[in-house]
Amino acid sequence: KYYTLEVAPVAGGEFREIFRGTTTVNNDVLGKFDPSLLQNDSYILRLTAYDRGNNASTVEEIVDVAGELKLGNFRLSFTDLTVPVTGIPITLTRTYDTLTSGITDDFGYGWRMEFRDTDLRTSLRPPSEEDQLIGYQSAFKDGTRVYITLPGGKREAFTFKPTIDPVFKYLATASADINGDPYVYKPAFVGDKGVTSTLTVKDARILHKAGTSEYVGLNGGVPYNPADVNFGSIYVLTTKEGIVYEIDAQTGDLLTVTDTNGNKLTYSDAGITSSTGKQITFERDAQGRIASVKDPMDELIRYEYDAQGDLVSVTDRENNTTRLEYNQQRQHYLDKIIDPLGRTGVRNEYGEDGRLKKIVDVNGLPVEMTYDLDASEQKVTDQLGNVTTYIYDTRGNVVTEIDALGNITKRKYNDDNDVLERTVISDRSGSDGFTKKYTYDNLGNMLTESDPLGNVTYYTYGQYSRLLTEVDPLGNATAYTYSSKGRLRSMTDSLYLQLHL
Repeated sequence: KYYTLEVAPVAGGEFREIFRGTTTVNNDVLGKFDPSLLQNDSYILRLTAYDRGNNASTVEEIVDVAGELKLGNFRLSFTDLTVPVTGIPITLTRTYDTLTSGITDDFGYGWRMEFRDTDLRTSLRPPSEEDQLIGYQSAFKDGTRVYITLPGGKREAFTFKPTIDPVFKYLATASADINGDPYVYKPAFVGDKGVTSTLTVKDARILHKAGTSEYVGLNGGVPYNPADVNFGSIYVLTTKEGIVYEIDAQTGDLLTVTDTNGNKLTYSDAGITSSTGKQITFERDAQGRIASVKDPMDELIRYEYDAQGDLVSVTDRENNTTRLEYNQQRQHYLDKIIDPLGRTGVRNEYGEDGRLKKIVDVNGLPVEMTYDLDASEQKVTDQLGNVTTYIYDTRGNVVTEIDALGNITKRKYNDDNDVLERTVISDRSGSDGFTKKYTYDNLGNMLTESDPLGNVTYYTYGQYSRLLTEVDPLGNATAYTYSSKGRLRSMTDSLYLQLHL
């Protein structure tokens, strides 16, 4: 009769139909699953076939969505408040993203609080009702995925790959499982290509559950999951710059962020507190959304929501109100931002598939976007009619860019998404173009930069990826020093002239 393809996050949520077919298919394509319309996460892909009697047969498959190729996604941020303090400033930033328009959080549907909301998810299905009753979490397996959104919106993914506990390396457990694995393991995670952060959890000793790829605790056989209170309930994400984020493994909410000097911000449902003593506080409505924010001077920022759960107005500390309107056909898609003077600062238009197709500015002039999904191509036409073409690789990197004058910029990347070569082809360069080349260390710091003539600039780095030296193609060196708090203290050039900061 017909069949449907549906998708839903593994962590829970409603299934959304992405394709419906009414013809017989034999060893051919049933429909297309488009990861560019989904944020990076693990999803259940469900195929349901109905016969003429309306009897249904269903199969499901878990798929992982990765990469930054999100053609037509719309995202923007507003910083409502910044409180300068020693170390990390207290900052309240709201970010809207069409990829999360179906998820409600601190500021309603589609909006998230930077830092606080990491949107932490795993590739595991929710625990069974029986396990939930006794307080168990779903057991981690070899290859379980963990996804975390960093400040700025970048989503990083890690794979669970436990390591053999060296204490038990030469000892066997009391009874090996049927797979013949006698070892005791320690939890460990490996970042995807391009991820320079590290993810750790509380130290634990775990082993394979007999006959499965699941892990359990060495003592008591509790299913291993960092979200379980028996295993700490905390993830620790450390960036290459030494910034440490402690994340609640159950809720995905950020608990603390600490810089290299020990300055700390603590986050809670009630507000954000600095280790200096300064804080901002939140008042929440009955749905748990932030209704107002009070700064250290007791001045308020107010937020209002409509019956659909959308953020519709923001009133700042000077009592200026910005209004927001949403698409009537596509629920929770941001359409308009209207400033306190009643001017529409930006108006969005979306295609039938939800991709952004037009942004209209305050003067009514549009920027238009068209997409060729098969070619991973986007064309952007500005207000003057100039067309720029972008072609992406599967990871979302721009590999070819063609401007309105026909100038072509081509880029090559390594597995970590760092630019290895950048070639500009124009009338001046000829068909071969001018090429610059780059090399990097394992943290993504640039080590060398070569110009089209082969002249090379060299860079070295110290702790937390701080630039130490820079040597230009003529051998002129510049050295940098830093204070104990990580601030740039001095610059010394090749003539030993020193600038103190």
